[in-house]
Amino acid sequence: MPEGVVIRTVPVPDASVRPGDDVTIYVSLGETGTVPNLFGVQDVDLAKQLIEAAGLTLGSVVEVDDQSGSVPPGAVLSQNPAAGTVMKKGSLVDITIRRKQ
Repeated sequence: MPEGVVIRTVPVPDASVRPGDDVTIYVSLGETGTVPNLFGVQDVDLAKQLIEAAGLTLGSVVEVDDQSGSVPPGAVLSQNPAAGTVMKKGSLVDITIRRKQ
């Protein structure tokens, strides 16, 4: 569906509404991709490939110290937006990775 096209309304078309009632309009984002789950992916290049396979773009890559050891050094600790988020194709996905010692 092209970007900007109304795809749904609440209430539905032809429903009776009174002045002042709320009407919600849903507009198409155009082509979309779903953010993959990147937690624990052990290589930035692999994370980038997964993001690009979804039609999205790798944004910032930030390294942080992680004393919890929840993932190996160099692996993805977090991402923004969250896995499963539907976004317009080409949108940025930022990741935080555990600093390599």
